[in-house]
Amino acid sequence: MIFYPYHINEKGNTVVISEEQLMATAPNLYNYLVQRKDILLSREYFVKSKKKWYELWNPRKMEHFYHRKFVFSEIGYVNDFIIVDECFYMDSVCGAELLASYSQYEGFIQRYLNSKLATYIYKKISVPKANGYSIYKNAFLKSLPILLPAENIGYTSMTDDEFTTYLYETIGLTKEEIDIVENAVYSEA
Repeated sequence: MIFYPYHINEKGNTVVISEEQLMATAPNLYNYLVQRKDILLSREYFVKSKKKWYELWNPRKMEHFYHRKFVFSEIGYVNDFIIVDECFYMDSVCGAELLASYSQYEGFIQRYLNSKLATYIYKKISVPKANGYSIYKNAFLKSLPILLPAENIGYTSMTDDEFTTYLYETIGLTKEEIDIVENAVYSEA
């Protein structure tokens, strides 16, 4: 369970709920927090702010929780992007919304993002972690080139091997370059 003491107001903004509302709608949670109020107030930077004692330091806009989005692990060995379209809490590290103008390519983009090629490229632009893992952050993901499909390629019926071949041919990789990608992505396991 995630405690998120905010709601979306009539203007569409994410705002903190009042202490009275918290007490009335979630009395057990409120009592739990009150018992730990001293701990929460020990955050000096927080006490100096105008935030309520039970708030989060950096709340996210709630509207993003309800949008269809890609989510992913913060640290991973290979890319693991999935699509969620239900209320899903994410911080800025582990989620990315697809612009509406690209929604028709969503399935293709997901397959591409999880491909060996995209994993190989991402490992080159991300910060390496121990044992071949990478850290996944939007700051690095913004640098990842995204391929879009040619018209009517039928990627949904392609096997993984056919899709991989399509990607390699689309960007014109040589046999030697393909071998580098294929061997690099999983060689550290």
